Amino acid sequence: MRVSVLPIVARELRVAARQRRTFEVRVLAAGAAVCAGAFQLWFVQDGWTGAGAGGGLFGLLGSFTLGFGLVAGPLWTASTLCEERREGTLGLLFLTDLTAWDVVLGKLMAASVTALFALLSVLPVLAVSLLLGGVSLSQFGQAALVLGNTLWLSLTLGMAMSARCAQERSAVALTVFVLFLLAAVLPWAHGRWGSPRPTPGSLAVRALSPVGAWWGVTTPASAPAWPAFGGGLAGAHLLGWLALWSAARGTAR
Repeated sequence: MRVSVLPIVARELRVAARQRRTFEVRVLAAGAAVCAGAFQLWFVQDGWTGAGAGGGLFGLLGSFTLGFGLVAGPLWTASTLCEERREGTLGLLFLTDLTAWDVVLGKLMAASVTALFALLSVLPVLAVSLLLGGVSLSQFGQAALVLGNTLWLSLTLGMAMSARCAQERSAVALTVFVLFLLAAVLPWAHGRWGSPRPTPGSLAVRALSPVGAWWGVTTPASAPAWPAFGGGLAGAHLLGWLALWSAARGTAR
């Protein structure tokens, strides 16, 4: 008998690849990035050259992409398992040999493929800042890792809330609330009461907050060394895996 590894993942990816929305969102994301970059270079930074033009374009497009990554979870994954539960099809999946991890990973892949393609379509436009100057290749690589990690964290948090909530509105609201705590409240609290010097507290903020990690990338004078930066990425990545484990536990129950 043929054994299929993660059959829900393969099926959901085939379904998502055929959807017209997958291509439309990718084209719209790339078009929006091109228009925002052109506006920044033509109107805002008219007459700027060198580091000013490259750094401004990098900060603008990176901030927009970071915001997109934060809202991806509430938009795409916070309603996936709620929809299955509402239609009464979630319990039918467990009549087969599928496990909770198969179901959660399949739904996550299907819901996140559109957001992932949109992120990949923006990165080449963001790389134009390398040609304008003022942005190093290492800084661009750190930014790509932070943006991808932010998307991962947002999508997995949406899956965790979708598995724990019976109503779609409750799952979306809880996802937005947790992301608000990580992206706004945590950096604000550190900025108000934390030390400006590199401390374990500041590294913890960069490890758990997407905004704190992005601030470290866009501020080279205060950016941490690669070991500290890697620790920050690992912290947010592990938090995403914890949210995914919570989603699998909630789905199994």
